[in-house]
Amino acid sequence: ARPELFGPRIAGLVLVGAAAGDLVRGAVGGLAEILRPGRSLAEALRRVDGLRRHVMASRADVGALLARLTQFGPHAPRAAVEHVVALAARAPSTVWTNGLASLVGADLRDALAHVRVPVLVVVGDHDRVTPRAAAEALVRALPRAELAVLEGAGHVPMLERPEALNALIEGFASRVLGGEGST
Repeated sequence: ARPELFGPRIAGLVLVGAAAGDLVRGAVGGLAEILRPGRSLAEALRRVDGLRRHVMASRADVGALLARLTQFGPHAPRAAVEHVVALAARAPSTVWTNGLASLVGADLRDALAHVRVPVLVVVGDHDRVTPRAAAEALVRALPRAELAVLEGAGHVPMLERPEALNALIEGFASRVLGGEGST
C-alpha cells in the first residue's frame, strides 16, 4: 500500500511462513480432499470449520494431534502446540469461514515488484501451510531476496525455534543495516 517507504524508511523485510498468493495450490497436500472438484470454496471452508469444532469438542487430544500435523515440525514444544490449539478453539467460526476465504483468495504477487529492499524469506522445512515451494516463488519474484530454511520447523517457527529464527533475523538486520551493532 505504501511502496514509497521501501528504501527511505524500510531498509529490509523479513517474511516468515509467507506466500504471495495461490495458497490453495501451495498447501494442496492438506486441502486436497476438502477442496475437491465440484465443491465451492464456501462449502469447503464450512467443512474446515465443522472439522475444527468437532476436534475441539473431542475428549481426546485430537486437536493437538491435528495442530502438530498441520502446523508444526516433528519436535515442536508441547506448550507451543497447546497454545495454537487454544487459539483455534477460541476463534469464532467467521475466522474460519470468512477470514480463511479472504486469505486463500489473496493475491499479492503484483505488489512484489514494489519491494526494492533486501528480503529474507524464512520457511520451516516441515511447513505444510506455506511450503518451501511458496518461499522459493517469493525469492524468485523479489530481486533482492534470500531464502533461509529452518530445519525441524513447521509453519510457526517463532514458537518452535525462536532462538534460530531470532539469529536469522539478527544476522539479516546486521547485514542490511551495515554493522554488528546496528540491530
